[in-house]
Amino acid sequence: MVLSTGLPYKVINEQCQSSKTFAENFCNAIEGCFDNDISKVIAIGTDCATLNAADILNAKGYLNKHKNVIGADNHGGFYLLGLHKHNYNRASFLKLQWSTKALFTDVICYFKNANTASLYTLSTKNDINIDKDLKQIFLVDKKNMFVILLKQIHVNGTLLKNIFVEQLNIIFYYFQFTLRGPPAWA
Repeated sequence: MVLSTGLPYKVINEQCQSSKTFAENFCNAIEGCFDNDISKVIAIGTDCATLNAADILNAKGYLNKHKNVIGADNHGGFYLLGLHKHNYNRASFLKLQWSTKALFTDVICYFKNANTASLYTLSTKNDINIDKDLKQIFLVDKKNMFVILLKQIHVNGTLLKNIFVEQLNIIFYYFQFTLRGPPAWA
């Protein structure tokens, strides 16, 4: 999906991160992009099966209009965050309530408090954390290729965990993704 956007990207996963918390790893990934003279970043996760190239290009469009952009997930977090370097503050990002249902709201407040930072909100999408999330995605997006593949390995309403993990690794490898979302810059 990222490849089909034509945008340059960088894959950052747990193998190339050494910090103790997800917040530190996320900040380090963002800063790694900014340190390479990148002025705007689109960070995406890999647990949102219905995220597509059009969503990423839409986010790029808002970034090009000097707006930051966020897409909420159904668990109170986000599946996409596009931000400008001048709107990023490590200390504030580290204080966000990562891995909680309050993260999306925290990020909205972060940008509101930044006074000069306008923020565009994309539509809410479902991410995959538990079997129930898969079932919801199967109902929502029946034409998405990734969702169709997930449905094929979901048998009798129960996720075959070992097969699923193996298939998921193959799918992510095929699309050149890892199990952690790669920050990609636009």
